Amino acid sequence: MPDASFPGVFIEEMSRREPAIEGVPTDVVALIGDCARGPSPTDDAPAPIVTSPHEFARRFETPGDHLTILGDAVRAFFENGGRRCHVVRIARPGSAAARASVLGGTPFLAVARGAGDWGNALTVTITPGAEAAAVDAIVTDATTGVVEHWTGIPPTALAATINERSELIRVEAATDLDPPPAPTGVPIPLVGGLDGEAPDDGAMIAAIGHLARLDDVMLIAAPGATSPAVHAALARGAESMRGLAILDGERDPSMPDPVASILAHRSTVTSTCAAYYAPWIEATPAPGPAGPTRTLPPSGFVAGIIARVHGERGVGKSPANEIVRGAAALHLDITAAMQERLNPAGVNCIRVLPGRGIRVWGARTTSGDPEWRFLGPRCLALFLERSIDRGVRWAVFEPHVPATWARLRAAVESFLLSVWRSGDLLGARPEEAFFVRCDASTMTDDDVRRGRLIAHVGVATTTPAEFVVLRFDWPMASG
Repeated sequence: MPDASFPGVFIEEMSRREPAIEGVPTDVVALIGDCARGPSPTDDAPAPIVTSPHEFARRFETPGDHLTILGDAVRAFFENGGRRCHVVRIARPGSAAARASVLGGTPFLAVARGAGDWGNALTVTITPGAEAAAVDAIVTDATTGVVEHWTGIPPTALAATINERSELIRVEAATDLDPPPAPTGVPIPLVGGLDGEAPDDGAMIAAIGHLARLDDVMLIAAPGATSPAVHAALARGAESMRGLAILDGERDPSMPDPVASILAHRSTVTSTCAAYYAPWIEATPAPGPAGPTRTLPPSGFVAGIIARVHGERGVGKSPANEIVRGAAALHLDITAAMQERLNPAGVNCIRVLPGRGIRVWGARTTSGDPEWRFLGPRCLALFLERSIDRGVRWAVFEPHVPATWARLRAAVESFLLSVWRSGDLLGARPEEAFFVRCDASTMTDDDVRRGRLIAHVGVATTTPAEFVVLRFDWPMASG
């Protein structure tokens, strides 16, 4: 530091430190399926997140409507240790959202948040506010008894208030609602809500397309969807977002050789970003009146298990040998002899183990690539790719010069050092656990001229000093 003991102007160059790379979440799940109510994702409104079975029931189910595959999958997710779940409600063919015109000084359109008959039970009431030129708004759901009430709203803020705070409706208004709708105090019913037809593969695949907007999601599943077309779409979606698709096996494999049936079904998808689980699970009754067990797909249970393992033990730990909470029995008992045929093909079996309960007894991807055969190393690599890609985006706005490359290397090395210290990378020393290259060895002069910033990151995920190489290629904004 310059000597500032006498008057003058002093200039000190401070070292530039880029923001530290932070690890992305690895325990956030998106579950896709059909339910009675609630919003379906759009380009403007991504799928909402729920943090408990109660919140899911409040937003996506109607009273008595707790026996759905998606609802049971969400409950299985939370029971097995999951904490955060985006609910991607399928938009049914032919469905429509209930709506009502609220007339007055400035009319507006109130629209139910999500298509379906459920919206026909909603009413909107505008009443005079306690202060001059203010109004109160009440939205009531006659089916659930839920009432949303906002008081003292300035007319110019009415649409924004409802759109920001209401879980039941949204306002479509061409103006700022000034003057306000007439505060008649008369409930105005929403009408025209239609459930539509049962969703097909096309509707499911369209819903999967909305996953790209969920930046925090690592795990995706469509509980109960077993068609090859949907499985392929899930795998593609996972690959594009650097996540993992959890695929359900068939509910009823063909007899007399169920193993052959499972293998044939499993063979329809090959991806490093997908994992296949069988059989289906006989689950304990959902909340409500006691009843017989229900046969449910494994993906909701497995999603909760993987999310919990990632959160408690680290993303590189294998999500196998874990108890399946809420499972009373299996729809098909997998024997050791059956597993010997299934496991090498990438079928992660769920088994009844005497004295040990019902456990997930496999942790493989659907890929035949030996480098990415096992879920632990694969999920770790996905975590590193996502974290590094997001953490060094500052570099694309910098000059494409060696000084920028060096700063990028330092940022990535610092991040990988913390991952190694946490135990997720193998090796007695950092140089046995990882390396980072971003220099003339990874980029040609032509790459630099074309504005391509290329880095190679090697990580030891299974054996010290044996590196899996991740390649990053960023387009430079500076050219």
